[in-house]
Amino acid sequence: GGVLVDLTKAFEMVRLDLVWRAGLRLRLHPLVLGLMLESFAFARVITAQGVVTDPVHTLSAILAGGSFATDALFMVLMGKCDDLLVMHRTAELCLFVDDLTIHVTGTENHVADELTATVDDCIFMLEDELGLRVSRGRHGEFDDKAKSVAVASTPTLEAKLQPRLKRHGIQTKCKVKFLGIDYCGGRAFRRDVQRHRMDTVASRAHRMRQCGRKAARHLLRTGAAPAVRY
Repeated sequence: GGVLVDLTKAFEMVRLDLVWRAGLRLRLHPLVLGLMLESFAFARVITAQGVVTDPVHTLSAILAGGSFATDALFMVLMGKCDDLLVMHRTAELCLFVDDLTIHVTGTENHVADELTATVDDCIFMLEDELGLRVSRGRHGEFDDKAKSVAVASTPTLEAKLQPRLKRHGIQTKCKVKFLGIDYCGGRAFRRDVQRHRMDTVASRAHRMRQCGRKAARHLLRTGAAPAVRY
């Protein structure tokens, strides 16, 4: 079983004091760390056809897209991930920028108990200790726009996890779409997303032929082929 934890506006929600403390724990040089934080506070403007907006300063959050933004977010989240692994030794974590995946392998009862406990501590650490916000339903209700979701390898495990994770507003399914691909918990499944992409490429074949052989070959190599293989 697994839970895909997604953060709402992760970069904008991270306070710079959290980055400062995390950097000092990792023994980054204070001057280098200070320069990193100052880079987030630089004035920025938007220009379009000679028109320049008023400058905007970001003094309290990581600026998404900055050179050090991903590093700063990683430093803050890595400490809590380490704490989770110490508290729950049978759980496995995968952190990809702001997407955190929690896995537990074992019997259905063990997975249901351990995964629920790990998610409880994870949400507490992220929301109560770091001040972030997990994309989920509130007050025990599901939200169709919420991106955090649990994945079970069997219908029986799905039935066990559903009531336990409902209080966090997290739905439990046997198959979801994660980072643009089909994702499930440890069993064979049909790749519907990839099939949809292949059908889309096939439906555009007549348009590619109209572009000519050379252009069509370029479109297949740079667009269609990578989309199908992803």
